[in-house]
Amino acid sequence: MTCKLSVHFLMIVTLIWTGGFADARSTQVESPGSETLESLPDDTPIAQVAGQVITGAELRERFIREIGPSREALFPGKQAVTLEYVAELLVREKAMALDARAQGLLNDPDISWSLERTRRGLLINHFVEKVMRPAVTVTDAQIDAQLKKSPKITREQATQFAQNNVIRSNIPKLIKELNSTLHVQKPRDNMTVAAALYDKLLRRPEMTRVKNMPWILKEQMLKELTPEQASLKLATFDGGAITLLDLMKIVHGMVPVKRPKNLVTAKGIETVVDGSLGGALIEAHIKSLGLDKDLAVAQQISQREDQRLLALMVSRKAKSIAQPTEDDIQARFDEIKDQLMPDQQVKLQTIWCKDRQSAAQAKRALDQGRVFDELFKEMGQDAQKSTPTQTTASSETIFWRQLWSAEPNQVVGPIQGFSRNDLKWRVVKILEKKEGKPVTPESRGPDGIHSEIYQQRKEAALKPYQDELLRKYDHKVFKSRLAAFNPVVN
Repeated sequence: MTCKLSVHFLMIVTLIWTGGFADARSTQVESPGSETLESLPDDTPIAQVAGQVITGAELRERFIREIGPSREALFPGKQAVTLEYVAELLVREKAMALDARAQGLLNDPDISWSLERTRRGLLINHFVEKVMRPAVTVTDAQIDAQLKKSPKITREQATQFAQNNVIRSNIPKLIKELNSTLHVQKPRDNMTVAAALYDKLLRRPEMTRVKNMPWILKEQMLKELTPEQASLKLATFDGGAITLLDLMKIVHGMVPVKRPKNLVTAKGIETVVDGSLGGALIEAHIKSLGLDKDLAVAQQISQREDQRLLALMVSRKAKSIAQPTEDDIQARFDEIKDQLMPDQQVKLQTIWCKDRQSAAQAKRALDQGRVFDELFKEMGQDAQKSTPTQTTASSETIFWRQLWSAEPNQVVGPIQGFSRNDLKWRVVKILEKKEGKPVTPESRGPDGIHSEIYQQRKEAALKPYQDELLRKYDHKVFKSRLAAFNPVVN
C-alpha cells in the first residue's frame, strides 16, 4: 500500500473514535562499509541512542523538512544540511525524548490526552490493514466505478479505494457485534450523576475563569474532580470502560464550536458516550487479539510519543528565551542585506509525475513538440488543471537556481520539488520571470529574520543540555549507511 493510501485510511478510522550541532567527540562513527542503496530499506537503522533506533525513514523525512520551504532557507551563514548533520540532529533529539520518558512525562496531561487518541488511531489503522482489508473481496465493477470516478489513479489504487468503501460499511457491523461479545453496559444512574458534575464544573467552578465561559478547562477536570468522580463509569465492557474523565477528555479534544451544548443532561452525556464507544470497543478487541504488540505498530506509536515528548521538552527549555526585538531584526538585516537574494519570482506550469522515469518521459515528449496541457492531462498526478503558479527562492530552496537560470517557454526537468511534505518528481514550463524589488526588512520577511534569530538562540540554549545527555547515553551514527543512503533521488 502506498503512503498516501495509508494516510487516506487513517481519515476513515478517525471517524470511528473521535466523537544542531554535532560535537565530534560526543558521537561514535562507524568506518565506511560496503552497503548499497538497494540494501537500505526505510527501516534500516542509521543511528541509535541507548539502544533506541533511528531509521532511514526518519532520516529522509527530517532531511526533507530541513531543506524544505522557509523564509530563512537562503539566508547567509545558514547551516549546510547534510545527511550527517541531520543524523546528529536526530540523535540529540532522541536523547531528549529518552530523558523525557525517564522523567515520566508520557503521563503529563499536556501530551497524554492527545496521545491516547493517537495511539487508538494507529491501532485501528493497523487492525484495518492486517485483519479487515485481507478479508475484503471487491468486484471488477466496483473497481471500474472507482476508476471512472478518478481516472488518474491506477487499478491497484482503485482496488484499495473500493476496499475502503466496503470496510467503511463493515465497521458499524463490527461495532454492533462487539457490543454483544464484549458485554457492554451503561449504568443509567451514572449518566445523571455525570451530568450534574459537568454542570457544576461548567457553571459553578472553584477556580477563577472568564465569566460565562462555555466550556470546562483542563485544569478544572484535574483539580476539581475527586478521584472517585473522575473514575465514575459511564460504560463498561470486557477489557475496559469509559469514565467521566474519559468523556471530558473527549469533549476537550473537540473544536469548541462543535462541543455538545446539552452535556448538563443525562441524554447529552449518553450521546457522547455512544459516539466514542465504537473506537473504545475496537481498541479493546485489538488488544485481546494481541495486535497492539505487533512491532510495526509499536514502532509507530513510539515515534509519535517521541515527537510529542520532544516538543514538550523543547517548549519547556525555551520558555526563558527572549524573543528578538525590532532592533535585533534590523541589526541582523543590516548585517546580511548585501548578501540577500532579491525577491525574484517565477511563474510556471507543473506536471507532477510518479517517479523520475515518468518525469524524464514527459520531458522528452515536450522536447518533441507535445502540447503541455495535453501531456498534463495524460501524465499529471495531482490537480485536474495545469494552473500556472508563482514560486520563489524560499519556496524552492535548493531547486531555485535551476528554475531561475531557465528562460521563459523553456521546459525544465526532471527536477524534484516539495509537495505535501515530500519530494516528488516534476517537469515545469517557465512562463515568466520577475526581477525582485530592492531588498528591505519587510520584503525579506521580518518573520524570517525573527525566526532565524530565535532559532539560533534556542539551539544555543538547548546545546548544553543535549551535550549532557549525550555524555549520559551511549549513541552511534552508522556513517557507512549514510554514505549509501540517498534521501533525494527515488
